[in-house]
This record gives sequence, C-alpha cells and structure tokens, in this order.
Amino acid sequence: MKKNVDIKFRLRFRRIKDSATGESVMGSKNVLITMRVAYGSLRMEFTTGYHIDEECWDAKAQYAIGGSNGKSADEINGGLMRLSRYAHDTVNLFMEKGVEPTQEEFKTAFQMIRDGEKPKLSANLYNS
Repeated sequence: MKKNVDIKFRLRFRRIKDSATGESVMGSKNVLITMRVAYGSLRMEFTTGYHIDEECWDAKAQYAIGGSNGKSADEINGGLMRLSRYAHDTVNLFMEKGVEPTQEEFKTAFQMIRDGEKPKLSANLYNS
C-alpha cells in the first residue's frame, strides 16, 4: 500500500485593523506558518508555532529567507524540516502496519512522535 504524502508550508494571514484608516486589512507582519499534510484521503493542517513577516518568507520555495520574531531563518527552516520529518515518520508508521488512519489517529501519532514518544496503535488498527 504505497501512498504519496504531500507536505506544504503556508502562511495563515489574519485581518487586523489599520491604525490610520480604521479599516480591516490583511496583516503581513507576525504571520503564522502552518503545515498542510495530504496523505491518502486525509487533509490536515497543523500549526508550526513559528511566526514570520511576509517579506521574510519565500512562498514558492516554502521557507524563510529572513529572520523574524527573534528567530533566524535557519532556526525557522530547521524547525519546519523537523516537523516535515515527523509527518513522514507518522506516515511510515501507518504504512508499515498497512492501515489507513483516521484524521484523529494521524494527529495523535504525529503529536506523540513530535514529543519523542513511541505511538501505540490501537488493536483495531492492527486487524484492519
């Protein structure tokens, strides 16, 4: 059972109030970086914990090109690469067992791998 995994990093913009005009505009400073994982029929979005200014982000290459919020581009990119590796490790866990996880099972296993724990798949997954 070979399935592709697609991981993309994107910025999640939020509306802020412009101090000069009082109008609601899309903010480009201190924007949250999210990780979108597509695996089989699952589509999930995870927050990365990293924020960046829009001008310090290369949207096409999906990595930081400048530091932001006290973190260097290397620190941000290293953290994003770790998260990507954790997602791939989670996919490999389910592929080894030959099961297709639910979204909740995937997220739980991902969080455990991220936290350095060994995920325990439930008995019903082994029998699938």
